[in-house]
Amino acid sequence: MWGMFVVPNKSFIFDLIWGTPVIVAEELKAAPRAIRRTLRTAEILLRAFDYAADAEVDRWQMAVELPTLIARGLTIVDIRWMLARRFVEHNREITPSGAELREFESAPTTVLCTDTCISLTSDGAKYVRLSLEEPAVSEPRPEPTACESTPLPIWDRSERELWYAEAVVKRYRVPAPNQEMVLVVFQEEGWPCRIDDPLPPVPDADCKRRLQATIKSLNRSQIQPSIRFHGNGCGTAICWKPSAHLPTLPSCKSAART
Repeated sequence: MWGMFVVPNKSFIFDLIWGTPVIVAEELKAAPRAIRRTLRTAEILLRAFDYAADAEVDRWQMAVELPTLIARGLTIVDIRWMLARRFVEHNREITPSGAELREFESAPTTVLCTDTCISLTSDGAKYVRLSLEEPAVSEPRPEPTACESTPLPIWDRSERELWYAEAVVKRYRVPAPNQEMVLVVFQEEGWPCRIDDPLPPVPDADCKRRLQATIKSLNRSQIQPSIRFHGNGCGTAICWKPSAHLPTLPSCKSAART
């Protein structure tokens, strides 16, 4: 529901009649830091939007793949926020091999997978453009951790695939409930460096040993060994970090289907 988003001593005003957000440009700098960061990180979406206008083609021909956005620093939460604000739209790409134009099918708002492509709306382009025109303010910040300064993985729940740096890391052919539970929680939380043990307790089971076994299974049989999972030394949490064996060339999922 559109309304007034209040921030300290400032506010964002939204058009309540049409449901389209109308931002006051001079107040953009008063937005929470996370919102400003998200809008600036979406610069590649604005570039695609402008390229489509310049080439006089439908904007979906320049839509950006979800793994590319994740690799550039946007999180699933960022994208869901932009969808909720109608800054972007998303569809699932179904372009057949050899087609001259990209093809898409609509997808439910809640479904985001590796085939998802994102395109800015006109309002979204306005917001991102304003954020990029705003002078950047130097703000002291702590040194990023290893996983904050690298691309983030993607767990595609529908395809049961783990992706990293545009390459498939693991593909599950049979159910692996413990591993999948860990990946679901990482995905939902935006891939922090560490999460607490997400596995539900089971009578007569040693939780620490079960988590250790799950971690070993996550690291085993990786198609592209680019992620390593490890414990926190106490058996109560699971962490991830990029492996030294990063892919040298990106993998094209659509090409694998041909």
